[in-house]
Amino acid sequence: MIGNSRFLILLHVPIQNLASPMFALALRTVTAHWTAAYGVPPP
Repeated sequence: MIGNSRFLILLHVPIQNLASPMFALALRTVTAHWTAAYGVPPP
């Protein structure tokens, strides 16, 4: 189970395709944390 941190989306700052960069950042973060905790990359 993964808990997401809270974040603030400012409506006056336009960001196209916001979900894609967020999912990519989450994937990199989870991969790094998993590898640090277990010593192997996630399956």
